[in-house]
Amino acid sequence: MIKLSQRLKYIASFVGEGATVADVGCDHGLLSLWLLKEGKADHAFLMDINPGPLARAAENAERYGLTDRVDIILSDGLKALPEYIREKGTGLFPDTVLISGMGGKLIEDIIADTPESVRKNIKSWILSPQSEISELRRDLGLFGLNIKDDGVVKDQGKYYFVIKAEAFNGGLRADTDSGNIKDVELKYGRYSLLRKDPCLKELIEKDMAGIEALLENAELPDDRRGELLSELAGLKGAYSGFKMP
Repeated sequence: MIKLSQRLKYIASFVGEGATVADVGCDHGLLSLWLLKEGKADHAFLMDINPGPLARAAENAERYGLTDRVDIILSDGLKALPEYIREKGTGLFPDTVLISGMGGKLIEDIIADTPESVRKNIKSWILSPQSEISELRRDLGLFGLNIKDDGVVKDQGKYYFVIKAEAFNGGLRADTDSGNIKDVELKYGRYSLLRKDPCLKELIEKDMAGIEALLENAELPDDRRGELLSELAGLKGAYSGFKMP
């Protein structure tokens, strides 16, 4: 049995049944191998820019008897995929891309550099950025992507966000039709807020407490105090939507 961390299990929950996944920056490959073993994915492209992680992924694929259902590819993002598929001659492209454990800016670069022959086959981008989360949410529309779902999970005391994005055809992004998506939605995710995820409630409580602690500093510059008060007001507004215990 393949054991996944809470973070990876949560990422896996965003993958649709019968997916063909491209796991970018796959590390040990366990996320995609779990998806294959559980029948949620039919095939996986395990991709990394470094040979070390790919060697570990290949060993794990053999260990779990999944070698015939994976392709191991040394690649900077998804750049090497078209040539690899052309050489192999299968015509099999991924419909789901998994990218986790990277900064939001690097994820944006990977999306931007994805060859068109790959991009046009992708139905879902499942992203779990480690930083620059608000910026990534804001910028996805620049790549023709619309956020369809998002969430947050706590694993070993840390909070991790997951974003599921899909291509849209013309018009404005569904979550930015007004052109001024709220900062709190960029930070925490519209769908997490709408669902009132218990994990998100806990995170907002933690963030509010952190801001309140900073405001106790009597020497805090006025402009910084104003910024923090504005941010705190936004958090309190979001928090009011959760059912109180």
